Amino acid sequence: MSARINSIWQRLRYEAHVFFIDHGMFRALYWNKAQIALGVYRSNYPTPARIRRLQRQGINNILSLRGDFDAPFNTIERDACERYGVTLDFAPLGAREAPTADRIFILLDTFKTINAPFLMHCKSGADRQSCQRDLSDRDRMKICGRGT
Repeated sequence: MSARINSIWQRLRYEAHVFFIDHGMFRALYWNKAQIALGVYRSNYPTPARIRRLQRQGINNILSLRGDFDAPFNTIERDACERYGVTLDFAPLGAREAPTADRIFILLDTFKTINAPFLMHCKSGADRQSCQRDLSDRDRMKICGRGT
């Protein structure tokens, strides 16, 4: 998707949507970032300020599990990543249903190509994160020659 923020009013509208409609007010209070493997971090949806902080910590890659579609939260995240020189990739896992085999294969392919260190996130950093963390651990161990 290529939606861009073209004015201060659009930015304010999108940020209000993320804060009130997308439950950003809760994420503003709590950032559940954690390292789950060497060079692999998980969290809830990162704010632009947190994306800047990640970049300063040397994390220059973000993997979103929310999907690449036209939505205010994606536009804000894409804008912040461009502004701070962070690469944003997508491997969508559904929030309300079990992931399909195709989506799992996309995710596994992404793990093989994404450069560590990276942060992976969904909206709240819970259900999709657990699935992805398990897959990431197994896949990374295979890639590094430590798993079967």
